[in-house]
Amino acid sequence: KLQFLYFIANFPILRKMRGALLLAAVWSMTEAQELCHTYDLSTTGDYKVCSTYDSVAAEVTLAFTVKSSGWVGFGIAEPSSGGMAGADIMVVLPNGTLWNMHAVGSLMPLMDCTQGDHWKIQSWSVTNGVATGVVKRAIAAANPNHDRDITPGPSPAIVAYGSSATFGYHMTTRKAVSFTFHTPQASGTTFDFTLEIAMSNFTIPTGKNTVYGCQSFDLSASFPASKSRHAIRIDPNIPKATGYSVHHILVYACKGESASFKNYLGRPSTDGSGSCNMGTECILNLFYGWGVGGGSLVLPDNTGILVGGSAADNLQLLMEVHYDIPSAVGGMVDATSVSFRFTDTLRASNAGMLSFGDPLVMHDQDIQPNVQTDIRWTCPSECTNDINSAGLNVIGVWLHMHQIGQRSFMEQYRNGVKVRTLGYVDYWDLNQQRFVDSPSGVTIEKGDEIRTICKFHHTRPLPVKFGLATSDEMCMGFVLVFPLQNSFGRTCGALDKETLGGNAGIICGARAIMKDSFSNETGPLPARWGTEICSPVLAPESDAASSLTVPFCVSFLILIFLM
Repeated sequence: KLQFLYFIANFPILRKMRGALLLAAVWSMTEAQELCHTYDLSTTGDYKVCSTYDSVAAEVTLAFTVKSSGWVGFGIAEPSSGGMAGADIMVVLPNGTLWNMHAVGSLMPLMDCTQGDHWKIQSWSVTNGVATGVVKRAIAAANPNHDRDITPGPSPAIVAYGSSATFGYHMTTRKAVSFTFHTPQASGTTFDFTLEIAMSNFTIPTGKNTVYGCQSFDLSASFPASKSRHAIRIDPNIPKATGYSVHHILVYACKGESASFKNYLGRPSTDGSGSCNMGTECILNLFYGWGVGGGSLVLPDNTGILVGGSAADNLQLLMEVHYDIPSAVGGMVDATSVSFRFTDTLRASNAGMLSFGDPLVMHDQDIQPNVQTDIRWTCPSECTNDINSAGLNVIGVWLHMHQIGQRSFMEQYRNGVKVRTLGYVDYWDLNQQRFVDSPSGVTIEKGDEIRTICKFHHTRPLPVKFGLATSDEMCMGFVLVFPLQNSFGRTCGALDKETLGGNAGIICGARAIMKDSFSNETGPLPARWGTEICSPVLAPESDAASSLTVPFCVSFLILIFLM
């Protein structure tokens, strides 16, 4: 492009046109920003893909360099989970044949109902064991039943390759990743102050499959004399040595004279049972949350989470880390931390986290084996009547279950009529949990009803109870909103027990309803992505197509079961 600019500037015939041509050239360089990502699947840097965005054509061009003489796969994952299930997938064979596919589970992907209208091959070759090629794709999904839109900023994706010329199982050469197709997410304004809270070399107890470690932190020394700041970015920091066991992080803001806060101040510990003994003065005020598979939380430009000020907001933080240790082999020393980045220039609105569903794990009915079980918690309109006329603007939603969860929804009703689905997960994956941004203009208003629904199924020999262990179940949803209103309680939904911490009626909500399906009374629930039934479309290559026949039939039967 620099040579092109020199050519325009010096070629006599083009001198009169060079202003317009220079403008076009500069525009081209600005628009055609190449974003490259390199991933380690089997060896260092063995999978590289670069994205170039064309805003005029509304498409991206992906350039691949993969150390493989076999097939290469790439997929846009479900935004709320990020695994293979629910992914919009392309597979390219060594001879350049491209298949449009989608996955409805961790099994052989299904062929799309139509081919050639979505992922489009431009070139492909394999030389000395390295596949290189170019694929184009429109930003918009060709078929929303089994294709996904490309969105700006970091997106969950999957990458894989195989050694065979025919498509088959990827073995270990696959990974769930974060990929930016275009317009990288802004890092926020300049940070004036950074603060980190960390587990102080917490030794994970032995002999337990589930451990909750807690430590509290007094931030008052960093916020003297009514100093106020807005937290505008929050980053989880998970050590590699213990990262495999860290299931989630929750940070609470303790209010008043908190015994829980004092108990864990400056020293990480559990209460001896493998869980944290936390009072309502902390547990009802969620400040921040992260689940395995998630990333950083970046606040919109007009809002932040207030810390400090005359009311000393959020200066007493208690961090809870859930460790999942299937082998019950403890003894590891953990230093998981959370970094908060602040601006001293306060933004227009204060943001905060609301908790719906069953965030305190109060449900007291077991999930029976071999039965489809749906459970719904409601935050009724009488609970949201405390929201003022301005309403609450929704920034994003994070839904949470455990091992036997299948799908989860958060539905919004107004005057008995469904307004929208605030958030949902079509293909739940315990190891891929994400906070999903909401479109602008989504609000929760005075008198709205919020329903949190989780769908479960399992084949274990015994019923599954609700509890804190990873092998137990949960159903909850967290919504980040602004402006935060102190008149509205930040936890709403579950009243499955008569008392909480010795106080009846401390949470507004209603008892859960448990049945085999809510499909007929909820609006209905959104159709599951990828479950459109169409005639099987196999690739034109006979040898490759034959390698798909049996797995495809099995996948098709599983698809029918999922519906």
